[in-house]
Amino acid sequence: MALAIVAAVEVFLHTRDRLSLIAYASDEGQYHAVRDTVRAIGPAEVALVGSSQMREGVVMPALVAELEKRLGRKVRVANYATRGARLDAMNGVVRFLQKQPNPPKLIVVGLGPRDLRADTVDWPRVALFWDAGDWWKTYKRYGFGATDLLPVVIRNLAGRVLYTLNFREEISLALQRPFMHAGLALDTYEDGNPILGQVSSQHEGSRGQRSLSKLKVPLKKLFDRAVDSYMFAEPAKARPAMKGALHDLVNAFAANPQQGLLVQMPVARVLQAAIDNKGQSKAFLSTVTAEATATGVGFIPSDKQGVHPTDDDFSDLQHLNRPGAEAFGIWLANEIAARLSNQ
Repeated sequence: MALAIVAAVEVFLHTRDRLSLIAYASDEGQYHAVRDTVRAIGPAEVALVGSSQMREGVVMPALVAELEKRLGRKVRVANYATRGARLDAMNGVVRFLQKQPNPPKLIVVGLGPRDLRADTVDWPRVALFWDAGDWWKTYKRYGFGATDLLPVVIRNLAGRVLYTLNFREEISLALQRPFMHAGLALDTYEDGNPILGQVSSQHEGSRGQRSLSKLKVPLKKLFDRAVDSYMFAEPAKARPAMKGALHDLVNAFAANPQQGLLVQMPVARVLQAAIDNKGQSKAFLSTVTAEATATGVGFIPSDKQGVHPTDDDFSDLQHLNRPGAEAFGIWLANEIAARLSNQ
């Protein structure tokens, strides 16, 4: 009976539109959503990749409208950025997009000094974008330790057929929504999906208008939260694991440098001052510039961008509010339009 129930659910799920089965909710769910959306409808012509800084760094409808105005045609843009991503996860997303039958014409990677500040690769998240061939390459490079990631790859492959395995988060949310509508407090969260061009909840309503200049939380409290992620107590040079991930990411564009564009994401002035004082800005710029120059990939640092956000444009030390994200997104749309026109 249990097997019959599972089989019936599986058949039902296969009758649904796959996009309706993809949950864009938890931090981990965002990585699954990137993979599953690309599987369902293929990659966009323009792909944005990065961490939550890129995810909240643009307002998708405004960026798309500006880009289409500049190009005079429809353009599909997807924001594949995910919370917590560093260069290892960004590299995984970029290479996954490039393997698709119709890869993006342009992949914009938003990065900053924080993304070079980690000592270990987040292998489980990276492996979400692998197939058997990717795992085998990793096994040959790193040895027996890669066997820990084999279950992730098996689930990736099995999930193409077994929807009850692949879309577990959406199934869970579907079961909980009636209780949520009844006013029961449950530990669930659903967000606007920028992969599909929607506005993230951080930019909706009054929440999107919050600014660092008017924030009531002590600035020191916000700053203390950033200390660990930037590893201010450690030497300023890029950490080896993330420097290696940057090298792999940039070399993914070696055959076609015009497909890639690296963009430094802005941060609030007080955080930028600390990054400068610790020597991380210099280390970041020299590392990224050297890698980009070696392969001919474009890199636009903050001081070369046509937008200079102030405290009024940030909701916290690292994330733009809606006005700031709209301004940054319009600037970025013009850069994207110029590169697509050159292609």
